[in-house]
Amino acid sequence: FNREETLERVVELELAIVPVAVAEAHRLPPGVAVHINGTPTAALDDRLPALLEPADRRVVLEITENDRFNTADAAVLRSRLPTGCQIAADDVGAGFSGLSQLLGVRPEVVKIDRELVKGLQDDPARQVVVAGLVRFAEETGATLIAEGIEEPDESDALVRLGVRLGQGSLFGRPAPITELAFSA
Repeated sequence: FNREETLERVVELELAIVPVAVAEAHRLPPGVAVHINGTPTAALDDRLPALLEPADRRVVLEITENDRFNTADAAVLRSRLPTGCQIAADDVGAGFSGLSQLLGVRPEVVKIDRELVKGLQDDPARQVVVAGLVRFAEETGATLIAEGIEEPDESDALVRLGVRLGQGSLFGRPAPITELAFSA
């Protein structure tokens, strides 16, 4: 496959997952959003809004950083998304994004990439970057989530820096929604 054919197949796969995620969302506790990852190309596909419309809860569209997603793209996406949908900048600190992209998109959710989390407790430079993301989230009203937390020391360092939400193997392994137990 050439690059264009590969991208087309990726977009088709990503779009095929959306109705499944929306249909399974009812299994989540009330008030819990469903997060769906997608490339910028899939996020801007004309078919996406109709696939998200049946959601019975808030949807957070996590835009992966394997390609550029700029201010104009974010404006187009926001104008098409059903009410209540939010944009997340996924894998911040890795991939294609830079601070100008984060400033232009102004996502409602910012997800700190594992590469910034790994060894954070021993790396002053990483700590400064994460502290800057904490400040960015505070000033813009974004929700900040650290990804890939594997060690208690990483979690402790994130909490000291002001990161209040996280995910990673320290807390649990990914599992099908049917295997998760939710407490009331």
